[in-house]
Amino acid sequence: MQTKYIRNPTQKNDLRKSTSKYQGLIRKNMNIILFTDKNPYGFNITDQLMRANIKIKSVLIEQYPPRKRIERFKLKIKAFIPKYFINILRKIRKLESINKWEQNKTYKTISDLVIIVKNFNSEKTELIVKKLNPDLIILAGSRILKENIILIPRIGILNAHPGLLPKYRGVDVIQWAIYNFDPIGVTIHFIDKGVDTGLICKQKKITIEKHDTIESLRRKAALESGILMKNVVLEILENQTIATYPNKNEEGKQYFKMTEEELKEANLRLINININE
Repeated sequence: MQTKYIRNPTQKNDLRKSTSKYQGLIRKNMNIILFTDKNPYGFNITDQLMRANIKIKSVLIEQYPPRKRIERFKLKIKAFIPKYFINILRKIRKLESINKWEQNKTYKTISDLVIIVKNFNSEKTELIVKKLNPDLIILAGSRILKENIILIPRIGILNAHPGLLPKYRGVDVIQWAIYNFDPIGVTIHFIDKGVDTGLICKQKKITIEKHDTIESLRRKAALESGILMKNVVLEILENQTIATYPNKNEEGKQYFKMTEEELKEANLRLINININE
């Protein structure tokens, strides 16, 4: 019998208007690939997927190329530093005394196929992803993706957003929620061509406790995002369906990076929230 798939919500005649649930069967052995730019926020997602033994076919890592001026600076340095000293630096570098999420070998523990790309939206990446033929893509740190990538997976692309959609889209949403004296939380959603406008799968509010800081709340959000993403993927695999509901964009707006003055004010308002707890 031919296997049926959930329809990618970005494709024509999607289910957005007709139902709040994806219908159809999902393969138990789905082709899942992971996108990451190796940031600590995204690594919480990677870590939770590993802990749950969720099979990942491939990991695509976007590794930014060094700037030309940095390369020129290195050439100048090499001209003045003795060769033996450069060899020492190379040996130190091989020790990889860096964070786990920065090491390519860490991602080889979740998949045998780790691919380095320069840009997730490039034509080269598009060809790679099409060849991998994924059912589902999970984002664990990524730039905003374009439609040439979004439309490839059969089911769609899942993202973890550190804010409660639809009210808080964009960046610095934890700070903006505090600034507005609103609840904070995380959302797992499918992406579309908009910014944080895709169908919502699950959300969880985060409790602000005494002595919390914006940084501690960011860490809480990162941890909860990983756990919630794992739960969504397990639900797709185990129940062969996932409930979603509309992301009513008119009920929120897109936020942008805070100014220093706005950030200071957010910190002051967080102190007031802590005092009143």
